[in-house]
Amino acid sequence: MYIIKGGPGTGKSTLMKHMAVKMAEWEQPVELYFCSSDPDSLDGVRFPSIKVAMADGTAPHVMEAHCLGVCERLVCQADWLDYDQLERKRDHLLPLYEQNKRLHQRASRFIAAAARLSDDSFTATCEVTDLKKAENVAMKLGEQMLAHLPEKGMESRRFLSGITPKGLLMFEETLAHYAKQILVIEDEQGAASSVMMSVLRQLALERGHQVITCLCALHPSRKIDHLIIPTAQIAFCTTNSMMPITLDTGRRIHAGRFRDTAGYASIKQRLRFNRRASEELLDGACQLIAKAKEVHDQIEACYVEAMDFTLAQQHKERLVLELKQRLEEQIG
Repeated sequence: MYIIKGGPGTGKSTLMKHMAVKMAEWEQPVELYFCSSDPDSLDGVRFPSIKVAMADGTAPHVMEAHCLGVCERLVCQADWLDYDQLERKRDHLLPLYEQNKRLHQRASRFIAAAARLSDDSFTATCEVTDLKKAENVAMKLGEQMLAHLPEKGMESRRFLSGITPKGLLMFEETLAHYAKQILVIEDEQGAASSVMMSVLRQLALERGHQVITCLCALHPSRKIDHLIIPTAQIAFCTTNSMMPITLDTGRRIHAGRFRDTAGYASIKQRLRFNRRASEELLDGACQLIAKAKEVHDQIEACYVEAMDFTLAQQHKERLVLELKQRLEEQIG
Protein backbone atom coordinates (compact mmCIF):
# COMPACT_ATOMS: atom_id res chain seq x y z
CA MET A 1 0.00 0.00 0.00
CA TYR A 2 1.37 3.36 -1.07
CA ILE A 3 -0.10 6.01 1.25
CA ILE A 4 0.05 9.42 -0.40
CA LYS A 5 0.32 12.46 1.84
CA GLY A 6 0.03 16.08 0.78
CA GLY A 7 -2.21 19.11 0.72
CA PRO A 8 -4.80 19.97 -1.92
CA GLY A 9 -3.32 20.58 -5.35
CA THR A 10 -0.09 18.68 -4.66
CA GLY A 11 -0.84 16.07 -7.33
CA LYS A 12 -2.10 13.08 -5.33
CA SER A 13 -4.95 12.24 -7.72
CA THR A 14 -2.80 13.05 -10.77
CA LEU A 15 -0.14 10.66 -9.53
CA MET A 16 -2.65 7.83 -9.12
CA LYS A 17 -4.20 8.50 -12.53
CA HIS A 18 -0.74 8.35 -14.10
CA MET A 19 0.02 5.03 -12.44
CA ALA A 20 -3.36 3.66 -13.55
CA VAL A 21 -2.67 4.68 -17.15
CA LYS A 22 0.72 2.96 -17.04
CA MET A 23 -0.73 -0.26 -15.66
CA ALA A 24 -3.44 -0.21 -18.33
CA GLU A 25 -0.74 0.28 -20.99
CA TRP A 26 0.95 -2.81 -19.60
CA GLU A 27 -2.40 -4.63 -20.01
CA GLN A 28 -2.98 -5.09 -16.28
CA PRO A 29 -6.35 -4.80 -14.50
CA VAL A 30 -6.98 -1.52 -12.71
CA GLU A 31 -9.57 -0.53 -10.09
CA LEU A 32 -10.33 3.17 -9.63
CA TYR A 33 -11.85 4.67 -6.48
CA PHE A 34 -13.33 8.12 -7.02
CA CYS A 35 -13.84 10.94 -4.52
CA SER A 36 -17.51 11.70 -3.80
CA SER A 37 -16.62 15.36 -3.11
CA ASP A 38 -15.05 15.55 -6.58
CA PRO A 39 -15.97 12.65 -8.90
CA ASP A 40 -13.26 13.73 -11.36
CA SER A 41 -10.63 13.08 -8.71
CA LEU A 42 -9.28 9.78 -7.37
CA ASP A 43 -9.06 8.74 -3.74
CA GLY A 44 -7.41 5.42 -4.56
CA VAL A 45 -6.29 2.90 -7.17
CA ARG A 46 -5.69 -0.83 -6.94
CA PHE A 47 -3.60 -3.11 -9.14
CA PRO A 48 -4.65 -6.65 -8.16
CA SER A 49 -2.22 -8.49 -10.45
CA ILE A 50 0.79 -7.17 -8.50
CA LYS A 51 -1.04 -6.78 -5.16
CA VAL A 52 -0.41 -3.05 -4.97
CA ALA A 53 -2.76 -0.20 -4.05
CA MET A 54 -2.36 3.54 -3.70
CA ALA A 55 -4.57 5.81 -1.61
CA ASP A 56 -4.91 9.44 -0.61
CA GLY A 57 -4.09 9.25 3.09
CA THR A 58 -4.89 12.85 4.03
CA ALA A 59 -7.94 14.29 5.80
CA PRO A 60 -10.88 13.64 5.77
CA HIS A 61 -9.85 10.01 5.14
CA VAL A 62 -6.57 9.82 7.05
CA MET A 63 -4.54 6.64 6.62
CA GLU A 64 -1.43 5.76 8.60
CA ALA A 65 1.17 3.06 8.13
CA HIS A 66 1.01 0.22 10.67
CA CYS A 67 3.97 -1.76 9.34
CA LEU A 68 5.94 0.93 7.51
CA GLY A 69 8.25 -0.50 4.89
CA VAL A 70 6.85 -3.99 5.38
CA CYS A 71 3.31 -3.46 4.12
CA GLU A 72 3.17 0.27 3.40
CA ARG A 73 5.24 2.99 1.84
CA LEU A 74 4.70 6.71 2.31
CA VAL A 75 4.65 9.03 -0.68
CA CYS A 76 4.91 12.60 0.55
CA GLN A 77 3.84 15.02 -2.16
CA ALA A 78 4.18 17.82 0.42
CA ASP A 79 7.99 17.50 0.26
CA TRP A 80 7.97 19.77 -2.80
CA LEU A 81 5.91 22.61 -1.31
CA ASP A 82 7.19 26.09 -0.61
CA TYR A 83 5.94 26.36 2.99
CA ASP A 84 7.04 29.99 3.36
CA GLN A 85 4.81 30.95 0.44
CA LEU A 86 1.84 29.17 2.01
CA GLU A 87 2.46 30.75 5.40
CA ARG A 88 2.36 34.20 3.81
CA LYS A 89 -1.17 33.34 2.60
CA ARG A 90 -2.31 32.29 6.07
CA ASP A 91 -4.95 35.03 6.42
CA HIS A 92 -6.40 34.05 3.04
CA LEU A 93 -6.29 30.27 3.46
CA LEU A 94 -7.52 29.74 7.03
CA PRO A 95 -10.97 31.29 6.39
CA LEU A 96 -11.29 29.17 3.23
CA TYR A 97 -10.51 25.99 5.18
CA GLU A 98 -13.11 26.95 7.78
CA GLN A 99 -15.73 27.76 5.11
CA ASN A 100 -15.10 24.43 3.39
CA LYS A 101 -15.53 22.61 6.70
CA ARG A 102 -18.83 24.36 7.50
CA LEU A 103 -20.25 23.59 4.04
CA HIS A 104 -19.46 19.89 4.38
CA GLN A 105 -20.95 19.82 7.89
CA ARG A 106 -24.21 21.33 6.58
CA ALA A 107 -24.28 18.86 3.71
CA SER A 108 -23.80 15.99 6.17
CA ARG A 109 -26.79 17.20 8.20
CA PHE A 110 -28.94 17.36 5.06
CA ILE A 111 -27.89 13.81 4.11
CA ALA A 112 -28.59 12.52 7.64
CA ALA A 113 -32.08 14.07 7.54
CA ALA A 114 -32.78 12.49 4.15
CA ALA A 115 -31.61 9.14 5.50
CA ARG A 116 -34.07 9.37 8.42
CA LEU A 117 -36.96 10.04 6.03
CA SER A 118 -35.84 7.13 3.87
CA ASP A 119 -35.75 4.96 7.00
CA ASP A 120 -39.34 5.90 7.78
CA SER A 121 -40.45 4.90 4.28
CA PHE A 122 -38.50 1.65 4.49
CA THR A 123 -40.06 0.72 7.83
CA ALA A 124 -43.59 1.57 6.66
CA THR A 125 -43.19 -0.43 3.44
CA CYS A 126 -41.77 -3.45 5.27
CA GLU A 127 -45.02 -3.62 7.24
CA VAL A 128 -47.08 -4.04 4.04
CA THR A 129 -44.62 -6.28 2.18
CA ASP A 130 -44.49 -10.07 2.19
CA LEU A 131 -40.78 -10.31 3.02
CA LYS A 132 -40.90 -14.10 3.18
CA LYS A 133 -42.18 -14.23 -0.39
CA ALA A 134 -39.35 -11.90 -1.49
CA GLU A 135 -36.87 -14.17 0.29
CA ASN A 136 -38.24 -17.27 -1.47
CA VAL A 137 -38.10 -15.61 -4.90
CA ALA A 138 -34.49 -14.54 -4.28
CA MET A 139 -33.56 -18.07 -3.21
CA LYS A 140 -35.06 -19.56 -6.39
CA LEU A 141 -33.29 -16.97 -8.55
CA GLY A 142 -29.97 -17.70 -6.89
CA GLU A 143 -30.39 -21.45 -7.25
CA GLN A 144 -31.16 -21.03 -10.96
CA MET A 145 -28.45 -18.50 -11.78
CA LEU A 146 -25.53 -19.28 -9.47
CA ALA A 147 -23.62 -22.50 -10.06
CA HIS A 148 -21.61 -24.25 -7.34
CA LEU A 149 -17.90 -23.46 -7.55
CA PRO A 150 -15.10 -25.38 -5.80
CA GLU A 151 -13.52 -22.18 -4.47
CA LYS A 152 -14.22 -20.42 -1.19
CA GLY A 153 -16.54 -17.44 -1.56
CA MET A 154 -14.84 -14.04 -1.28
CA GLU A 155 -16.45 -10.65 -0.72
CA SER A 156 -15.31 -7.08 -1.31
CA ARG A 157 -17.39 -4.05 -0.38
CA ARG A 158 -17.65 -0.98 -2.56
CA PHE A 159 -19.79 2.07 -3.29
CA LEU A 160 -21.14 2.23 -6.82
CA SER A 161 -23.06 5.44 -6.15
CA GLY A 162 -22.50 8.65 -4.24
CA ILE A 163 -23.84 12.06 -3.27
CA THR A 164 -21.64 14.47 -5.20
CA PRO A 165 -21.35 18.06 -6.44
CA LYS A 166 -22.64 16.71 -9.76
CA GLY A 167 -25.76 15.34 -8.06
CA LEU A 168 -26.59 11.74 -7.23
CA LEU A 169 -24.13 9.75 -9.30
CA MET A 170 -23.83 6.05 -10.13
CA PHE A 171 -21.20 4.30 -12.23
CA GLU A 172 -23.41 2.09 -14.37
CA GLU A 173 -20.49 1.24 -16.63
CA THR A 174 -19.01 -0.85 -13.83
CA LEU A 175 -22.05 -3.13 -13.98
CA ALA A 176 -21.66 -3.58 -17.72
CA HIS A 177 -17.94 -4.27 -17.31
CA TYR A 178 -18.39 -7.15 -14.87
CA ALA A 179 -21.73 -8.63 -15.88
CA LYS A 180 -23.20 -9.97 -19.10
CA GLN A 181 -26.51 -10.57 -17.34
CA ILE A 182 -28.07 -7.85 -15.16
CA LEU A 183 -31.26 -8.43 -13.21
CA VAL A 184 -32.89 -5.26 -11.89
CA ILE A 185 -35.31 -5.02 -8.96
CA GLU A 186 -37.55 -1.95 -9.16
CA ASP A 187 -38.12 -0.98 -5.55
CA GLU A 188 -38.70 2.62 -4.52
CA GLN A 189 -38.38 2.08 -0.76
CA GLY A 190 -36.04 -0.93 -0.79
CA ALA A 191 -38.07 -3.22 1.49
CA ALA A 192 -38.25 -6.28 -0.78
CA SER A 193 -34.93 -5.64 -2.56
CA SER A 194 -33.07 -5.38 0.75
CA VAL A 195 -34.19 -8.89 1.71
CA MET A 196 -33.50 -10.24 -1.77
CA MET A 197 -29.99 -8.79 -1.90
CA SER A 198 -29.12 -10.29 1.49
CA VAL A 199 -30.32 -13.73 0.40
CA LEU A 200 -28.50 -13.58 -2.94
CA ARG A 201 -25.28 -12.37 -1.32
CA GLN A 202 -25.27 -15.21 1.20
CA LEU A 203 -26.07 -17.82 -1.43
CA ALA A 204 -23.36 -16.55 -3.80
CA LEU A 205 -20.75 -16.73 -1.04
CA GLU A 206 -21.87 -20.21 0.02
CA ARG A 207 -21.52 -21.37 -3.59
CA GLY A 208 -17.93 -20.15 -3.84
CA HIS A 209 -18.36 -16.98 -5.88
CA GLN A 210 -16.51 -13.68 -5.81
CA VAL A 211 -19.02 -11.06 -4.67
CA ILE A 212 -18.72 -7.29 -4.93
CA THR A 213 -21.27 -5.93 -2.46
CA CYS A 214 -22.25 -2.36 -3.36
CA LEU A 215 -23.61 -0.56 -0.33
CA CYS A 216 -26.27 2.13 -0.22
CA ALA A 217 -24.77 5.63 0.08
CA LEU A 218 -27.52 6.64 2.56
CA HIS A 219 -27.59 3.42 4.60
CA PRO A 220 -24.23 1.66 4.21
CA SER A 221 -24.56 -0.26 7.47
CA ARG A 222 -27.81 -2.02 6.63
CA LYS A 223 -28.68 -1.83 2.95
CA ILE A 224 -27.18 -3.39 -0.16
CA ASP A 225 -28.03 -1.62 -3.42
CA HIS A 226 -26.29 -3.94 -5.86
CA LEU A 227 -24.45 -7.26 -6.04
CA ILE A 228 -21.85 -7.85 -8.72
CA ILE A 229 -20.73 -11.47 -9.10
CA PRO A 230 -17.79 -11.53 -11.56
CA THR A 231 -17.35 -15.31 -11.36
CA ALA A 232 -20.87 -15.73 -12.78
CA GLN A 233 -20.82 -12.54 -14.88
CA ILE A 234 -24.09 -11.60 -13.20
CA ALA A 235 -25.26 -8.48 -11.37
CA PHE A 236 -28.36 -8.04 -9.22
CA CYS A 237 -29.31 -4.37 -8.93
CA THR A 238 -31.85 -2.09 -7.30
CA THR A 239 -33.35 0.87 -9.14
CA ASN A 240 -35.56 3.71 -7.91
CA SER A 241 -36.46 7.28 -8.86
CA MET A 242 -33.43 8.80 -7.09
CA MET A 243 -30.85 6.32 -8.42
CA PRO A 244 -32.33 4.96 -11.67
CA ILE A 245 -30.56 2.33 -13.75
CA THR A 246 -30.78 3.32 -17.40
CA LEU A 247 -28.98 0.30 -18.85
CA ASP A 248 -31.02 -1.87 -21.19
CA THR A 249 -30.92 -4.86 -18.86
CA GLY A 250 -33.86 -6.89 -20.10
CA ARG A 251 -35.06 -8.74 -17.00
CA ARG A 252 -36.75 -6.74 -14.23
CA ILE A 253 -38.70 -7.61 -11.10
CA HIS A 254 -41.13 -5.07 -9.64
CA ALA A 255 -41.38 -4.97 -5.85
CA GLY A 256 -45.13 -4.39 -6.16
CA ARG A 257 -45.63 -8.14 -6.53
CA PHE A 258 -44.65 -8.58 -2.87
CA ARG A 259 -46.87 -5.85 -1.41
CA ASP A 260 -50.34 -5.85 0.08
CA THR A 261 -52.10 -3.47 -2.31
CA ALA A 262 -54.56 -2.03 0.20
CA GLY A 263 -51.89 -1.62 2.87
CA TYR A 264 -49.54 0.12 0.46
CA ALA A 265 -52.30 2.47 -0.67
CA SER A 266 -52.86 3.52 2.94
CA ILE A 267 -49.28 4.80 3.31
CA LYS A 268 -48.84 6.34 -0.15
CA GLN A 269 -49.26 9.91 1.08
CA ARG A 270 -46.65 9.33 3.78
CA LEU A 271 -44.25 7.81 1.25
CA ARG A 272 -44.84 10.63 -1.22
CA PHE A 273 -44.03 13.27 1.41
CA ASN A 274 -40.89 11.44 2.49
CA ARG A 275 -39.68 11.04 -1.08
CA ARG A 276 -40.19 14.69 -1.99
CA ALA A 277 -38.55 15.92 1.20
CA SER A 278 -35.63 13.51 0.76
CA GLU A 279 -35.11 14.64 -2.83
CA GLU A 280 -35.03 18.29 -1.73
CA LEU A 281 -32.61 17.55 1.10
CA LEU A 282 -30.27 15.55 -1.15
CA ASP A 283 -30.44 18.22 -3.83
CA GLY A 284 -29.52 20.77 -1.16
CA ALA A 285 -26.66 18.55 0.01
CA CYS A 286 -25.31 18.28 -3.54
CA GLN A 287 -25.46 22.08 -3.92
CA LEU A 288 -23.57 22.53 -0.64
CA ILE A 289 -20.93 20.00 -1.71
CA ALA A 290 -20.62 21.89 -5.01
CA LYS A 291 -20.03 25.14 -3.10
CA ALA A 292 -17.47 23.34 -0.92
CA LYS A 293 -15.68 22.20 -4.06
CA GLU A 294 -15.54 25.80 -5.32
CA VAL A 295 -13.90 26.80 -2.04
CA HIS A 296 -11.60 23.78 -2.20
CA ASP A 297 -10.55 24.85 -5.72
CA GLN A 298 -9.49 28.24 -4.32
CA ILE A 299 -7.42 26.50 -1.64
CA GLU A 300 -5.96 24.17 -4.23
CA ALA A 301 -4.88 27.08 -6.46
CA CYS A 302 -2.68 28.43 -3.65
CA TYR A 303 -1.00 25.05 -3.19
CA VAL A 304 -0.45 24.65 -6.94
CA GLU A 305 1.43 27.98 -6.97
CA ALA A 306 3.60 26.78 -4.06
CA MET A 307 4.39 23.36 -5.57
CA ASP A 308 7.58 22.36 -7.40
CA PHE A 309 6.13 19.96 -9.94
CA THR A 310 9.53 19.32 -11.56
CA LEU A 311 10.68 17.47 -8.43
CA ALA A 312 7.28 15.77 -8.14
CA GLN A 313 7.58 14.55 -11.74
CA GLN A 314 11.01 13.03 -11.04
CA HIS A 315 9.59 11.10 -8.10
CA LYS A 316 6.61 10.00 -10.20
CA GLU A 317 9.01 8.49 -12.74
CA ARG A 318 10.79 6.57 -9.97
CA LEU A 319 7.44 5.16 -8.82
CA VAL A 320 6.65 4.04 -12.38
CA LEU A 321 9.93 2.12 -12.41
CA GLU A 322 9.02 0.53 -9.06
CA LEU A 323 5.69 -0.69 -10.41
CA LYS A 324 7.30 -1.96 -13.59
CA GLN A 325 9.85 -3.91 -11.56
CA ARG A 326 7.09 -5.45 -9.43
CA LEU A 327 5.23 -6.45 -12.58
CA GLU A 328 8.33 -8.02 -14.13
CA GLU A 329 8.99 -9.96 -10.94
CA GLN A 330 5.38 -11.16 -10.90
CA ILE A 331 5.55 -12.28 -14.53
CA GLY A 332 8.96 -13.88 -13.98
